[in-house]
Amino acid sequence: MARPIWYNQVCQNDIAAAPSNSTYQSNLNLLLLTLSSKASTDGFGETTVGNGSVNSPTIYGQYLCWPDTSSVVCQYCVTTSAQEILTRCPNRVTAIIWYNYCVLRYSNVYFFGTVAMEPSYSYYNVGINGDGQGTVTKRIVEFMNGLILNATAAEAGMLCAANELDLSDSLKCYGLVQCVRYINGSECRRCLQG
Repeated sequence: MARPIWYNQVCQNDIAAAPSNSTYQSNLNLLLLTLSSKASTDGFGETTVGNGSVNSPTIYGQYLCWPDTSSVVCQYCVTTSAQEILTRCPNRVTAIIWYNYCVLRYSNVYFFGTVAMEPSYSYYNVGINGDGQGTVTKRIVEFMNGLILNATAAEAGMLCAANELDLSDSLKCYGLVQCVRYINGSECRRCLQG
């Protein structure tokens, strides 16, 4: 199995600002371990560790795997993310990391069930230069807007869509849009169009 490919991360708030930072780190380690184990059974998961006291600060965590990812690949991606987020975002109270098969997030601030426009990450590589770039960009924008409409249609249910677009005989564009399961279609559309 190929190792998941890292895309980006956002690290916020130094852990020194957290109460009882050694306990915070212990709770964070437990949270990441719990999320990794949950990923073997479901492509989306949330968990909370701690009780909100100084001795056991609360940390909220969430992962989301892409819809066509097997449970084995999902767990591998979440486990890799959980290990890498500690390296890429050392001593942070809030962090999010994106990989090619999943996204993992944790924070000391409750975020379950809320629509958050930030942090965000968009990845694209058109790879076309010259006169045709404007036309290709317009086709890609239309293609992605179509994916957003498909994902957020009432009958979609899972709030995700993926497809491919032929740009030429030898060039394809692959698109994927996805929202967490607890928001509705209009909230997902607002976020994806943001």
